Amino acid sequence: MDSRFLAEELRQLEEERFCTSLELKTMAGLVLQGRLERWMPGFNSEGIEMEHARRYEWVSDRVLGKRVLDVACGAGRGSQMMAEAGAASVVGLDIDPEIVRYASHRHATPGVDFRTGDAATFCSEEPFDAIVSFETIEHVPEVERFLASLAGLLAPDGALFVSTPISSLSHDPKPTNRYHVQEWGYPRFASVLAACFRVDETHLQLTKEPRNYARRMLNSLGLARRSFEPCQVRQNTDFEPLGRPGVKYRGFQILVCSKKEGGPAAQAHPPKGQ
Repeated sequence: MDSRFLAEELRQLEEERFCTSLELKTMAGLVLQGRLERWMPGFNSEGIEMEHARRYEWVSDRVLGKRVLDVACGAGRGSQMMAEAGAASVVGLDIDPEIVRYASHRHATPGVDFRTGDAATFCSEEPFDAIVSFETIEHVPEVERFLASLAGLLAPDGALFVSTPISSLSHDPKPTNRYHVQEWGYPRFASVLAACFRVDETHLQLTKEPRNYARRMLNSLGLARRSFEPCQVRQNTDFEPLGRPGVKYRGFQILVCSKKEGGPAAQAHPPKGQ
C-alpha cells in the first residue's frame, strides 16, 4: 500500500474522531444547558436551522462569482452553501480553532478555505468582493474597530451583508442572551453601521412569538410549532410592526452596505517574521 495513501487515510480517521468528539461535547452542552449559540447543522431545532439556512440561501444568490469572506463561519455550512451556489471563492473565518478544524472536515468544499482568526485584526492581500457577517456583531465588544476592519477588507465596489437580532430596545447593553455583548433595535442598528458604511438596503426575517409562557417553553425545546415559520428574508425599508420589534415579533434585521468614499483601504498581510 502506498505510504502517502495510508497517511491520508489515517489523517481522515483522526479528523473524523475529532469531529465526533466535538459533536458529543455539543450534545452534552445541549443536555446540560439547553442552548446552542452557534449553528451546528443537525443539532439545532428545526426553526433555528431554517433561520440560518434561509439567510445563507438568500445571500448565496447575491455573491455569485464573487470572492467572499464569511465572518464567524462557525461549523462552516454557510460557507459551503455559498461556494456550492457559485461564489468564486470563500474564506470561512472563525476565532475558535476547534470549530475551524471541524468545518474543514465536515464541510470541506472546493473553493472554501477555512481559517482561524479574529475579524477585527484579520488581514488579506486582496480585498473581498463581499463580506458576510451573520449573527456576529452582537458578540463583539469593540464594534467600531470590528466595522473598520471589515471596511478595510472590502473592495471599493464590494458589499457587506450583516445581520443581528432585533431588540425591543433601541440599544440594549445587557441582553438576556448571555453570549451577546449588546443588541440594537430597528432602525437604530443602521446608525451603528453608518460609522463606516453606507446602508443601501434593509431586510427583515421575522418570526411571530408564541402568545403564552407554556408555548414559549415548548417552542424553546423544539416541541411546539411556532405561530408561523421564519419568513424568507424580505426587503422592507418602512417596517411598521404591530407592536414593538422583539416583543410581538422576534427576528433579525439584515442590512446590505457599501463602503463610504475615502474609507479604509484593503488590509494587507504584515511582512513575514512580524
